[in-house]
Amino acid sequence: MPLYLIRYSCQSFVGLFRAASQQSYVLGDRVLCRSHRGLEVGEILNSVVLDEGALLADSLVQQPEGDLLRHLTPSDDLLWQRLEKNKDKAIAECQSWLTEKSPETLLLDVELLFDGSEIYFYFLGEIAPNLHDYLETLSKKYEATMKIESFAQTLEAGCGPGCGTEAATGGCGTGGGGCSTCSIASACRTV
Repeated sequence: MPLYLIRYSCQSFVGLFRAASQQSYVLGDRVLCRSHRGLEVGEILNSVVLDEGALLADSLVQQPEGDLLRHLTPSDDLLWQRLEKNKDKAIAECQSWLTEKSPETLLLDVELLFDGSEIYFYFLGEIAPNLHDYLETLSKKYEATMKIESFAQTLEAGCGPGCGTEAATGGCGTGGGGCSTCSIASACRTV
């Protein structure tokens, strides 16, 4: 099966995805893909079809991140716009709560997956203990499972095994999507 390099997530993860069909894709195409997190909108970063067999034989290439399902349709775009509105509402609600209850915590971004099954909150700084309960309530409101990502921890420690860091969990080599975050802090150690 052909492989394509795709950028996905608000964190701009980059990974190889296995095409589910022989449909062709070109640079800049918006696509629907299934990552380790669920259904996501991505953008094709290469217009050259890569051969999975040849690449996987090369020890420098990791396993594909997931499957490239298809191009985004006009209906998908409408759904994505609706999700983005929900994201904006979640950001506003969370920022309002943080201003009142935990002003030392900075919300960087909120991300909803395309299928609406997951919502990710990205923070910088310490996360107040009472924030977890609030986020659980907020995520239920938006019909998604709560996922909290502490951006500060990633900047300090890297993203985990697979990218050369010594952290015990996670890792861009195991589906985290790339070393762009941990390399900012020079935490990514090559092996």
